[in-house]
Amino acid sequence: MIGSTIPEFSLPDLEGRVVNSREFLGKRVALFIWASWWSCREQLPVWQEFYLAYKDKGIEVVSVSVDAQGVTKVRPYIDGAIATYATLLDEQNHLGSLFNFMAVPNCILMDENGVVEYRKYGGFDIRED
Repeated sequence: MIGSTIPEFSLPDLEGRVVNSREFLGKRVALFIWASWWSCREQLPVWQEFYLAYKDKGIEVVSVSVDAQGVTKVRPYIDGAIATYATLLDEQNHLGSLFNFMAVPNCILMDENGVVEYRKYGGFDIRED
């Protein structure tokens, strides 16, 4: 996967607007994949700090919650983190199938061309070096 272009996907944000991964092109993106039912949700405020520190340097943060229970389960954690980065909802675990992961949290870093520069599946914690 590293060195490959991410596969195209579309997911709704928390307001229901469908976001296509092609919208990420032209930006460096940190894709954080998490779930409300797992402790990885505790990383959301740290991702907000990261976003504020790096957004002016051309790095975007996009969180993706893999919650079958929908936006009502996800929103309290995003609101609690005072998150201003984009959050998408993957109720069908589409990304799990696309990227072949079976656990959360996960992180995928991609360059401006959508090429994967780094990935870490399971056990990823932005609070650690």
